[in-house]
Amino acid sequence: MPLCRIIQLGEVALPVEDPSTPEVAALVKDLADTLAHWRSTTGYGRGIAAAQLGVRQRVIFLQLLGEQPWPLANPEIIERSEEKTIVWDACLSFLSIFMQVERHRENRRPL
Repeated sequence: MPLCRIIQLGEVALPVEDPSTPEVAALVKDLADTLAHWRSTTGYGRGIAAAQLGVRQRVIFLQLLGEQPWPLANPEIIERSEEKTIVWDACLSFLSIFMQVERHRENRRPL
C-alpha cells in the first residue's frame, strides 16, 4: 500500500452508515499501515483517525503496545471515571508538539 499522507487540518468526520463494507475495511488497513509506518520511523503513535488521512468518516484505529489492534467505527464514550490524570500526549498531525493533557483515568464505550 502506498503510504497515506497525514494532514494537519481536516473537516468534521461523518458517521459511518455500514462499518462492514469493503471500503471501511480498506480504510482501516490504510490507517493501520500508516500508523505502523510512523511508529517504525518516529517511535510515536498509539492511534490514528480517518480524518487525519483526509477521509470524512468516524473511523479510528488504535494499536497500544502489547495489545490487539482496535479499529473503531462511530466510537462513542458512554461512561467516564470521575478520576482524572495528567499525561504527556502528542499527535501524528503535529509531530513536534508534545503537551500535558488532562484525561479521564477510565472510559467505557458501548459493546
